[in-house]
Amino acid sequence: MKRFILSLFSLFAIVALQSQSLELYHDDILLNPNDTIFVEVTPDVMDQQMVKVKNTANESKSVKIKKYELYLNGDAEVTFCWLECYPSSTMLSPDAIEIESGGVDESFASDFLTNDKGISYVLYTFFDENDETDSVSLYFVYDCPISSIASVENTYKLSAYPNPAKNKISFNYSVNQDKDVFLRVYSITGQLLYQESLGYSKKDVTTLNLDGWDSGIYIYSLEYDNQKIVSKKFIVTQ
Repeated sequence: MKRFILSLFSLFAIVALQSQSLELYHDDILLNPNDTIFVEVTPDVMDQQMVKVKNTANESKSVKIKKYELYLNGDAEVTFCWLECYPSSTMLSPDAIEIESGGVDESFASDFLTNDKGISYVLYTFFDENDETDSVSLYFVYDCPISSIASVENTYKLSAYPNPAKNKISFNYSVNQDKDVFLRVYSITGQLLYQESLGYSKKDVTTLNLDGWDSGIYIYSLEYDNQKIVSKKFIVTQ
């Protein structure tokens, strides 16, 4: 479902109020206030963008984040991490991170997933919870130039149940090509936690024991030749 969250007037008001002791870095490059990052995404493959936050003030700052889904195309979903990783419905981080004077925090990640062709716009505002006018904003423009291709969807299918899961989770997959495919599970920050070779099996179910896994969001995918074919998310609740 397509939707607009902010009017241009309210968006201008947010940007106009900003002063700045916070700096943002993407790929270790200092961003200008209200900079825009353009990202080309692939259908059904989770995209993750990491941003560092630096406090240039002479005192520590307790930093929170607001997310504004300015426009989401089709079934696009965007989530973010800040101390913890939050569901897509979270627009304001429940948690603040204390950044010392001159300190840098690397906790922020923006995750985007869609299977529809089109462009989506997301705004993040980083602010001092004790002085919301001390803030800096960053725009993401996500461009998905192609839709999920029917032949690809018919070739590779993947689902997980139950989701959310507690003690164990089962992955139901279907692969209609003669390729050595892997099932891999990652943390939300991209750390590989589990992998299993599915060989050349066409259709099957495999189960993963979740004892000892922390509560949170995880990414699971079908891959071959180290390329993600299908990528989705599941939640663990302990």
